[in-house]
Amino acid sequence: MHATWLLNVGTHCVCLLIFGLLSKRLAPYSQRRAFVTGAPPLIIAGTAALFIGYALPATSLTLIGSVVSGIGTSFVLLIWGESCTRLQEGDVQHLVLSGSVVAGLMIILLIVCLPPLIALFTCFALPIVMVRCIVGANKILTEESTARDPLSQTAIPERTEQNAFDFVSEPASSEHVKRIFIRLLLCCFVLALPAGLYQNSYASISHGDVVGSWGMVFSCVCVLVMLASFLDFLFMKRGSTNVFSRLIVPLMAGGLLVLSVFTTGLESWAGVFMQTGYHLFLIYIYTEFSVFASETNALPSRIFALGTCAIDVGLLAGFGLLFAVTSLSSVWSIGVILVVVYLLILVGILVFPKVLEDIENRNRDKKALELLATREVSSDESEHPDNDAQADKSLDKRRAAFSEFYGLSSREQEILDYLLRGRSLRSIATETFLSYNTVKTHVSHIYRKANVHTRDELIDAFDRIAD
Repeated sequence: MHATWLLNVGTHCVCLLIFGLLSKRLAPYSQRRAFVTGAPPLIIAGTAALFIGYALPATSLTLIGSVVSGIGTSFVLLIWGESCTRLQEGDVQHLVLSGSVVAGLMIILLIVCLPPLIALFTCFALPIVMVRCIVGANKILTEESTARDPLSQTAIPERTEQNAFDFVSEPASSEHVKRIFIRLLLCCFVLALPAGLYQNSYASISHGDVVGSWGMVFSCVCVLVMLASFLDFLFMKRGSTNVFSRLIVPLMAGGLLVLSVFTTGLESWAGVFMQTGYHLFLIYIYTEFSVFASETNALPSRIFALGTCAIDVGLLAGFGLLFAVTSLSSVWSIGVILVVVYLLILVGILVFPKVLEDIENRNRDKKALELLATREVSSDESEHPDNDAQADKSLDKRRAAFSEFYGLSSREQEILDYLLRGRSLRSIATETFLSYNTVKTHVSHIYRKANVHTRDELIDAFDRIAD
């Protein structure tokens, strides 16, 4: 069991690393017949080899099946990542990824509950259906793109020779974007450690019906992920913060602590906590990969491949850490778990909130700018019906008029711009390189000068004075 899982994840990771680095020459993979038509047969052949190997039993056959299926799934991830990136709306990407994770968990539960032969043929059908869905989605997106712009005929926009390797074309912003991507990779590695650690621990602890035990864990995880994703998306549509996404690190750390402190009887509940946090993490990190590739003009296949490699390395490292110390003593095992908990807390405090905040800020900025632009177009439509730049110019004039009316300083005008976009005080401090208390003081001065007490009152005052 351990060897097949390790070999599958390792092969998947190596293939993604190779094709991610070769994406400059080979991408887009969704337009290469070898990847599109070759993925289902590879996955089916690997699944058949695994089934036959476990039935005989034949260890060599199961190992071959693990390698072959790992190669096939890496092909699917490459073409799937390119399709996800073409969805321009962040909310749509978030919804699609949430639905994908929930659907995957439900399919796992379905396969566990089916008779062996029916489950096997279901596994045979899934890769074919999956690839057909990706191809169909690409076709629809291409038709929509062509309808909007008749000159656009390619399924995925071509990258130039310069920015195919770099993340963006401008050197200054390229360094900044690369730092952001490294931060994402660090999140992927550390937040995948608990899942790999639990894979080893629970497989060693659970005796008897291992499949049934995992089925119980995933049934609870499916319900919790479905509920969390729905409520989180509902709150996000209303402009609230991603409340449930901030539970990712606490859930994982809590599950690890339960696993280390209560060594008997509660392993399944520890798995529910960790796997729920892990699958919520997958939703948000793949959303970030998709938006990151869209906004930086990077190769989607490279972003998804390297990001998933970091996740695979985290899974393997978590598995290997516990495997290396289990032969020593239980104290060492507890020590490793506590070290991983410490790393999770560090990432949860220093890194991961910025990733989630980037997603929130993009959605807020987009909605705020659309609302302001709509107001400007409607107010200036009668006087300047054919001037597309008039709305932007008028918006700047309105900000200047509001600032002059209330005597705002240059720094307060900058803070006002962020407030109108719906930014939180913490994100404003990050963007402006000011301390949180300094931003809070500037906001208090703006509120006092405008004689308002809330952000809604400030926006109403802005509309009233500017008009």
